[in-house]
Amino acid sequence: MSKTTIPTAGLADSAVTTAKITDGTIATADIADSAVTLAKTTGVGTDLQAVADGSAGSPSIANSGDTNTGIFFPAADKVGITTAGNLHTTFLGDGSQQQIQHGASGGGDGIFIKAPGNSNAASIESIGNEGKGAFLFQIQDQGDDNGDYWSVASAGNPGNNNADDGKILWADFDAGSWDIELKLEASGALSAEGAMNANTTVDYAEFFEWKTELASNDKITETYGMTVVLDGDKVRLAEAGEEAKVIGVVRPTGTSACVGGAHNNKWKNKFSRNVWGEIEYENYTQVNWIKDGQKFAYAKDLLPDDAPKTDEEKAAVNYEERTVYKRDKGSHKKGDLLMRKKLNPDYDPDRVYVGRDKRRKEWAIVGLLGQVPIRSTAIVPTSWTKMKNIETGLDLYFIK
Repeated sequence: MSKTTIPTAGLADSAVTTAKITDGTIATADIADSAVTLAKTTGVGTDLQAVADGSAGSPSIANSGDTNTGIFFPAADKVGITTAGNLHTTFLGDGSQQQIQHGASGGGDGIFIKAPGNSNAASIESIGNEGKGAFLFQIQDQGDDNGDYWSVASAGNPGNNNADDGKILWADFDAGSWDIELKLEASGALSAEGAMNANTTVDYAEFFEWKTELASNDKITETYGMTVVLDGDKVRLAEAGEEAKVIGVVRPTGTSACVGGAHNNKWKNKFSRNVWGEIEYENYTQVNWIKDGQKFAYAKDLLPDDAPKTDEEKAAVNYEERTVYKRDKGSHKKGDLLMRKKLNPDYDPDRVYVGRDKRRKEWAIVGLLGQVPIRSTAIVPTSWTKMKNIETGLDLYFIK
């Protein structure tokens, strides 16, 4: 069949449709530049084109010269990006919390960016692979000089990234190796390689319960700079003749360099303790499964409602239970019992706990050592040293 050149004027809007163009009938060369406009080709090539799901090794959308790099569709409502035949990033947009999974191996490790949804908060999660820690690196000045590298790790350090006991570690790179400079343990203990400085506050204090609860917020302020004595295991204001019994001075919130006994994060008896104050531990059963490339981990007695229940559901997500460590991990050895803090049976998770620093009618912060302001009306031991007058009725003392 001969091919006919179609002049611009010969194409009416919407005159050319997919159904009217037979393969090979009209050649590209036969259509002059600008002869066919968008308005004149309604229906031509504008229908949704469906493609196969594809796979990481053979994506459904790829470059002709690099067929194992591109886009594929691993499951309903999911889009995957693959490079060199390896899954690179997955976009999840189904009914669950929407997220981007980067470098997820299918074993639950990777970097996950999650949008808020299903009552979950927005989050960025860095999950180490089996037996390894997870790190956040901060590198200044393109890493040109010694000391430009810092890391924050869930365990280990970049020089030894094995999973460890529960702790957060801050490390820097100096003289050719990584060194841990700060460590926060699961017990709440904080260890620093160097000094910890309080720039504007200078005394050490502790919380003590008032013998009699204060009547008002004004009364709280009135006790600042007054001295106290012990009355049993509680405190009251010192009276004349009790100089030898004075233990310290009432301080405002946030003015002492270090305050012991704050219990501001949770109820102090949330976990069971022995007579020495050590937390007690108990064995438990750990449950893990993997769904949509994400690993879920719970204690068996704390499983969510949507956890796998039937044998079929468990088999589909590689559900497993164990009561021991499956490898050496920090101070724990393979085969050691899994242990967790033991909850106090009196602990009520539904009660809202208010820290002691917000309950100053009940609790006094008492400065015990260092430099503190003291009212001139307070009972002051003779062993304390007056440093200077601050203003009328208020002097600075060194107490010990």
